[in-house]
Amino acid sequence: MNNNNKSKKDIFTLAKKMQKPIIKSGFILTFFILAYSLLFSTDVYELFYFTDKSFLYVKGSEIYFLVQDFNKLLFVCSILFIISGISMLVFFTHTRRKYYLSNYITSILFSIIAVVLAIIIIVNVVNFRIEYLKVDFEQYYKNTQDFPNYRYVKSTFYFDLGIVLGVLMLIEAVLVVVNLIFKTKMMKKEEKMDKKVYALAQERLSEVHHG
Repeated sequence: MNNNNKSKKDIFTLAKKMQKPIIKSGFILTFFILAYSLLFSTDVYELFYFTDKSFLYVKGSEIYFLVQDFNKLLFVCSILFIISGISMLVFFTHTRRKYYLSNYITSILFSIIAVVLAIIIIVNVVNFRIEYLKVDFEQYYKNTQDFPNYRYVKSTFYFDLGIVLGVLMLIEAVLVVVNLIFKTKMMKKEEKMDKKVYALAQERLSEVHHG
């Protein structure tokens, strides 16, 4: 029984220590997503010069047009994601001993946005990566050799990075929810202890009174 209580105490102590790192890492992650939304089209942009079928056309270069709407959506969502991250700090979700309704709302909102945005990023980026690999890189390379002002890029770095960031967002969403669950349990435990202390104090006071 004592070992069981000690294990529970250790878990709650760990949860308390992890509160600040979890919330702050989530906040930092929002800025990485914003930066990613601004850099996402960097390599694909080079293909814009080869989309004209009457001049220097490269098969598969149409992917440039496919990513534009997604890039705009990603930017808007990343702004919302940052706002949700800031809101957690504004209501002291990273340091507050006792959580209020505002902390629950901001944590849940952050987690929902993180999960939805992660799915949007992963699904779209995987599809774009497949389309990007269909580009005629041989012709692409030849065109850039003939016209040195154009840059030849074959890297899938930004697509791969999107998948990694999407996974990190899912992990962060889970951690924020776990923090919320442990925080709720800790609050209930403290409330129970406070009631016991209050009842004991009342009992002692009654004894003194009658003595």
